[in-house]
Parts: sequence; C-alpha cells; structure tokens
Amino acid sequence: MRWQERAIFGWGEFFSPGFTRNVTGTRPAPSASERDRKLRELFSYVWSHNPFYKKKYRLAGLTPSSIRGYSDAAKIPCLTKAEAAGGGLRNRRKKIFVTLASGGTSSRQKVVTYLDKSYLMKRYQMLLSILYGRGWRLGDAIVALHPLEYAYFHHFFGMARTGQIRKLIFDFFQQYILYRLFHNRRNLYYGGDVFTEDRAGYFFPRIFGNKPRLLLGRPDVINVLVKQAEVSGSPLFGVENVITVGNILTEKMRRRLSDAFGGGVDNLYASTELGYVALSCPYSGGAMHIDEDNYLLEIDSGGEIILTDFNNTMMPLVRYRTSDIGEVIEKKCACGLSGKMLRIIGRRDRYLSGRGGRKIYESDVIDFFEGHPEIWSYQFMRGSDGGIRFIFSPKETSKAKIDATLEQFAQQFDVSRDDLRDDREASLVTTTSGKFCCII
Repeated sequence: MRWQERAIFGWGEFFSPGFTRNVTGTRPAPSASERDRKLRELFSYVWSHNPFYKKKYRLAGLTPSSIRGYSDAAKIPCLTKAEAAGGGLRNRRKKIFVTLASGGTSSRQKVVTYLDKSYLMKRYQMLLSILYGRGWRLGDAIVALHPLEYAYFHHFFGMARTGQIRKLIFDFFQQYILYRLFHNRRNLYYGGDVFTEDRAGYFFPRIFGNKPRLLLGRPDVINVLVKQAEVSGSPLFGVENVITVGNILTEKMRRRLSDAFGGGVDNLYASTELGYVALSCPYSGGAMHIDEDNYLLEIDSGGEIILTDFNNTMMPLVRYRTSDIGEVIEKKCACGLSGKMLRIIGRRDRYLSGRGGRKIYESDVIDFFEGHPEIWSYQFMRGSDGGIRFIFSPKETSKAKIDATLEQFAQQFDVSRDDLRDDREASLVTTTSGKFCCII
C-alpha cells in the first residue's frame, strides 16, 4: 500500500455508490423494502427539520404519514431549481462545513449546495470508489480538464474581498494538497477559445507529458480536442481510462474517443447539487448504471429526470427537477449488475423542432456530427424569425461542405432546408461555466 493510501484510508470505511457493486461484488442491491424505508425516513426527516418542505407539503395536502414507500413518491411535490436556489433548504440545526456553487449557464440560476462534514467525507469516498473501479490508485498520475473559472486564482481576489476566507482555505486544501499531493493530479484549465481555435497542440502535449493513467473532463471539450488532433494529424497517445462528466456522451462519441485514446471511456452523471448519480461501464452500451442505493431517480411524462438524494441532510433535495431529459432502461448488464440504467437525451429547453412536432435533442445532433469530424464545433441557434442559424468552427470549412452537411441534416431529421442558414459571421456561444451547448 502506498503512503497516500495509508494516509487516506485511515479515515474509515468506503461509502461506495451502488454502481460499484459490479466492481467490488461485496454488497447486494437494496431490497424494495429497504428503498421504501429510505424514502419514508427522508420524508419524515424533512417534515420535522425543514420549514420550507413542511409548508410546501402541507399546501399539497400531505401529512407526516402520507409517504410509506416508493409507490407514494408521486404524491410529493417536485422541487424546482428556483426553489433550490432560493436558499430555504438549508438545515439550520446542522453546522455547514463547506458550500459549493453549481456551474450555471446564462439561462439557469446557480444553486448553492451546503454540505456538513459527514456528507462531504461520504462524497469523497464515493469519488475514490469510482476512480478505483476504473483501475486508478492513489498516487497514479491523473489529469483533469476544467473550465478557467474553476482555477483557484481566477476568483481568489474577488472571494478574498467578500470575506470568503473559509472557502478559499478549503479550495486550496482540495486543489493543492489533497488532489496535487495525494492524488498526483494535474489540472489543466481551458477557456471558450478551445471550441473555436485549434488548441489540441497546446493541451495534448501537457496531458500526455504527465503520463496519466486516468483523464477526467467534460465530453464536449475532450471531443473537440480529439477532432482537432485527428484533422491536423497530431498523434494521440494511450490513456488507460477516460471518465467524462458534466455533459452528454453518446455511444457513438464514446466509441470514437475510445478508439482515439486506445483505452476505456466511461461517462459519469453527476452534479454539484446531487453528487455521483450514475456511471457507464464498458458493457453498458453508453447507458449508465444508476446508484439506486443512494438515489431515487424518476422520469416524468415529459422525459425530465427527477432525483432524490437520500444522504444530504444538510440540504435535502427531494424530487428535484434536473431539467435533463432522459430514459430509463431496466435489464441485466453484461458486467453482471442488474437494475436500472439511464440514458441522457438532452436538456428540457434545448431542442429543435422537426415536421410533425418531433423534438430533436442534443444527443441527436451530437450523433449526427460524429459523421462529420472535420467540423470541430457546431451550434444551432433559433432565430426570432423562425429560422435556425448554423454556427460552426473552423470557419475555413468550405461552403460546399457546409451546404451538403445541412442538406443531409434536414433530410435525416425532417427539417425544412430553407430554415437552416449557414452563418459565417456569428461566433460560437460558450457559457461562463465552460459548458458548450450545441442547441441555443
């Protein structure tokens, strides 16, 4: 055992996510009665400890004994992002250890998540379980790609001026002591120019120069860098495993990235508010195993994912609307794990409309452009006149190529070609949190 493992694992037992059962093989899936008990106890807890929920549930006609199990979940009113961002969910009987701000986009409110020390440790243990499940060990080299706003010194002076000293201390410990020293992790930061300029020549030598066993990053960024490298003929060296998080990774994209790196590529469905909800495996066909030990995941009639976290009693999220659109698949995976799997389709408010009212989500658009790797980045922006502007990079792509691509897109998705307009003057839009949306 390495010194890093001796130091970290002395803290106690792993609190593992449910989808690691196929790795450890030590824990059975939770029974139906166990899941019923968790929801019943959580409902009772928030009724007793959280005035916001108590008032909300009373208005819905509920009582403390209304929820007996999963079959009663639909009775509980959903929690919106606006409500979560309002600050009323904090349990004031518990001591805050750290606050985490979600990476909101221009159209979303940022949710500030409160964690007590116990749940912060649980989340960290869950992260280690995920990384260990992909063959990494404490001390192995790891590289992570992050948007520039996550860099420690990017907000240092602003946070210092507003008195966020405790947050600065925690972030310094996390980035420069825990991750750098114990994890042997190097963070590389990117700006919006990564989607519009050839930046593979800058990032890949820095990634491969660290000889990482594991690469972490958002799939949109890794995808555009790989496309740039492939078009320019830059060499790609082997990375044993890649874990993407924070955006859609379709099965077509996963296979291409796996071929490019010569290693495994898995997608993690996670958020600042909720933690680590679902993870794909090499056998799941791009779907992700849901952690049913620690979360209740539901899909409403419109396809929106609704999540309940059983563990964060500092800031409970009960039937939280994520704004993500997905589908649940229930089958036994070839990895040996039975249960529900999740496939992400897009965002609730981001889609194009085809004839007959068909909704074309981001996963559809991403899969289409997997067949057009010479176009690094692309966006469809709905105009006020009903037309759809197509913005792309690199701008040097020939007009004939763009015309042929849009013609094929219109035929495949039954969209009027006259509505698709090639806009060579407009710039790609990136969000402050570094996410790239292919439908605006």
